[in-house]
Order: sequence, then C-alpha cells, then structure tokens
Amino acid sequence: MRISRRQWLGAAGGVTSLGVAYKRLPVAVMASNLRQKSELEAIPLAGRLGFDGVQVSIGRAQPGSPLPLAIAENQHRLIDACRTSHLTLTATYLDILHRDCLKNAPVAQTWVADGIRLTEQLGCRTLMIVFFDRCALDSRAEQDHTAGVLKELLPQAERAGVVLGFENTIPAADNRRIHDQLASRYFKIWYDVGNATSIIHENVPESIRMLGRERICQFHLKDKGYLGEGEVDIPAVLKAIHEIGYNGPLTIEGSCPGPDASADLARNLAYLRRLLI
Repeated sequence: MRISRRQWLGAAGGVTSLGVAYKRLPVAVMASNLRQKSELEAIPLAGRLGFDGVQVSIGRAQPGSPLPLAIAENQHRLIDACRTSHLTLTATYLDILHRDCLKNAPVAQTWVADGIRLTEQLGCRTLMIVFFDRCALDSRAEQDHTAGVLKELLPQAERAGVVLGFENTIPAADNRRIHDQLASRYFKIWYDVGNATSIIHENVPESIRMLGRERICQFHLKDKGYLGEGEVDIPAVLKAIHEIGYNGPLTIEGSCPGPDASADLARNLAYLRRLLI
C-alpha cells in the first residue's frame, strides 16, 4: 500500500489560467463521502472515479470490543480492495474520537494507541485524530491537557513510523504552539481548509504559509458547496500549498451539495485536475 516518492511527486507543475504553477499532486477522497453501504464498497468506486488514493475510517467499537480494522480479515479485504482499484491508502482516521473525546475520556487514549498499531499494520503512515463539536479543544487548558496525552502516545507512534495528524477547529497559532511544544516529526497538523474558512474564519493561505511544510502532514479540501464555487479560495490555497513545497496528497472531504455524491465528487476532482496540471 506504499507509493514511491517519484509517483507522489508526479509530473512537473504546469501553468493555470491564473498564471500560477502547481505541482501535480495526488488527489484522494474520504471513503465515507461516497455514501456506499460500507467504506470497503466505496473503494472500487473511488478508483473508477479516477482518484489516486483513499482515506478510510478505522471504525467504531464499544469498550472491550476491538475496532473493526483490528480484525485480520477486514484488513486483508481493505488492502486487496485498494490494490485491485489501484489506489493508495493515504491515511486512516479515528472516527470514534467524535464519540470518546481525547480531552476527557480515558478510553480515547486506548483508541489512539490501537489506531497507531492498526495504521502500521495496514502499511499506512498517517493516522488522523479528530477534535470537533463537543470534543473540540475550546480552551487553553483543554489544549494543554490533550497535548500531554499525545506526548505519552508519541513514543509508540515514533516506533511505528506513524504520523498523528491533528485535525481540529483551533486557530493556526494554537496549532503551531502545540506542534512546537511536542517537537516530534510524528505529530503534525492535518489542515482542513473548509473548517479554517467557515469555523475559524482565518486567512487560510496565510495560515498555511505560517505553519509551513514541516508542521503540516496533509490537507482536507472542502467547502459548503462545490470546490471553486463556495467561500474557500481554492486557487489561493493551492498557491500557498505550492509555495511551502508540500508534496503529499490532497484529500477531498464532502463538498457534495447534490443528491449524487459520486457525481459531485467527480465534479470536484475534475475541477482540481484543471488546476493541478
């Protein structure tokens, strides 16, 4: 499930109608956004739509029960589906952290430890951990407590070679402070341009430049409508991503305002392809 550096880098950047050269970065999609009966069924569809990679959930479980991808058969089916569909597994994510908050639920630390182990077993190198809604880090105290929990988990992540991608709704300056406090190349920011625009109300290109390549592991591209037609200035975002020298995947999340998620995601992918030439 790994991809070579040459494949990731792709072709040299072209020039868009805006006169800006962008690298031909790989484009992935969150499997859940395809609205199939299961994420496993979504993988072949993602391949048919022309995506380069896919991000999958490790799933939810009750305390005392294993996460779905802890079951060997499920792992093998996922790996086989990606291979057959010629897709790279670009990242996993811990959806269960929407239910059990890392800031105040002791069991959440166990879920992250399990997620690191399972992400390594899948041959993947990035685990996205999420902090939204009631699990959001609304205060400096919650941020600092969570940073302390993550510091305890980092030795395991470092041994596994798995980067913890910190996706949240806090300002870029707070993300930078936490990143620099933990001071590990296995803890980085997962930057969601839609959240930063509509929830945090940041100047997204400036925040991307401020955080820089060394602090950002991956990006989610999304908006309240189709990409390129909503609040997020996608060309300006791509320009900032290009300027910091980022070479990883860009993952489309959501941006499906119509009834047909497949058609909407294909439309969003085509829009990005026109810019990433």
